[in-house]
Amino acid sequence: MITIENLVVYFGGVGVAASERPLLLAAIAATKGDRPFSGSRAVDDLSLSVPEGAILGLIGPNGAGKSTTMRVLATLVRPMRGRVLVGGIDVVRNPQLIRKLIGWVPDSFGVYDGLTCADYLRFFASINGVDGRATGPVVRDVLDLVDLSRKADDPVEHLSRGMKQRLSIARALLHDPALLLLDEPTEGLAPVIVQQIGRTIAELKAQGFTILLVEQNFRFAA
Repeated sequence: MITIENLVVYFGGVGVAASERPLLLAAIAATKGDRPFSGSRAVDDLSLSVPEGAILGLIGPNGAGKSTTMRVLATLVRPMRGRVLVGGIDVVRNPQLIRKLIGWVPDSFGVYDGLTCADYLRFFASINGVDGRATGPVVRDVLDLVDLSRKADDPVEHLSRGMKQRLSIARALLHDPALLLLDEPTEGLAPVIVQQIGRTIAELKAQGFTILLVEQNFRFAA
């Protein structure tokens, strides 16, 4: 479960762009508002909760503070005020433990050329502390979950953009996180690929993952 209470993040914090406006509404839509924001808060007094096994979208235009909220949950930005809990654990007080509980997919693919898909995942499995004896089965399982099993031995650079995004999701699943954070998973993708990503996310929800995603595409998030 995610709990955010009165979250405030100021401009200039680590990972916060100075152009961002405060997140005004979560879950259904985020809006710029009718007047320019002249204060210094990137996220302004945000509160929300996400029960275990649910999926929640932060929807809105660029600069609404969606990704900043996501980065707070990923322990990459430290809030100035408020409390953020994942599974009852404070993200500020226990960042190392939180990182074991989350799977983070940023808004860039972050995949490496020169490796096969399976080798790429084996590399990250070792970084994430997956037991060496379990690595093979875990890699096969996450590839199957994102429908990339047939691409296991293909070079990463030969994948389409949509496949690279699904590979990024597979990477985030290697350590069986309690919470999956997806920052604009469909950005720049063709409509047919967006549908594939949507099916992958629906399958993950069916598997019991708690998912928080950032999107500008309201139709996709709905």
